[in-house]
Amino acid sequence: MERIQWPEGKKSAVMFSFDLDGDVIWRNMSADEPNAEKLIRARSIGQYGPNRCVDMILDLMDKYGVKATFYVPGFVAEHNPEVVKRIAAAGHEIGNHGYTHERLVEKTVEEQREIIEKTQRIIKELTGKEPVGFRTPSGDWHVRTPYILSEMGFSYSSSLCSSTVFSTRRSWVYP
Repeated sequence: MERIQWPEGKKSAVMFSFDLDGDVIWRNMSADEPNAEKLIRARSIGQYGPNRCVDMILDLMDKYGVKATFYVPGFVAEHNPEVVKRIAAAGHEIGNHGYTHERLVEKTVEEQREIIEKTQRIIKELTGKEPVGFRTPSGDWHVRTPYILSEMGFSYSSSLCSSTVFSTRRSWVYP
C-alpha cells in the first residue's frame, strides 16, 4: 500500500466545516403547529448561530490561521447577508446547503434543481462567487441528486458521513 506524503512533513490533514442553519430547522419542524410563530425559544436557538456563534468561530479560525467551509441554506443567507459577507471576506468557503433545509429525498429532480439554483444565485449575489461545494440539508438525498450536482458543475459534495461523494473531473465516485 502506498504511503501518503503530506506537504512540509505534516502527518495528517483536517477539514473544518460548519452548517449555518439559522432557525430554518425549527421553522420547518413547527410549520404545521398552531401558533408556530410564537415559539420564541426555538427561534432563539436557531438564531444563535448567525447572530453570535459565527463571530466566535471566525475569531478562532483567524487566531490559528485556519480556513473552513460554511454550508449555508439560501434562506439563512438572505436573512443574514452581512454574516455571509463577513465569512467570505475572511477567506472562508461558502457551500450550498439547500434553501430552507428541505429534505431532497422528497423532492422531484426539477424541485431539487430549483432549490439548488436559487441558493447558488443568492450566495453569488452576496459573495461574488458561486459555491462549488454542496452538503445535503437533511443528511439524505434523492438518488438523482449527485447527477444534478454534477450537471450543475459542483466540484464536490460533503453530504455522506461514511464517505464523501467526491468529484474533481465531473465524474462522481461512489464508495
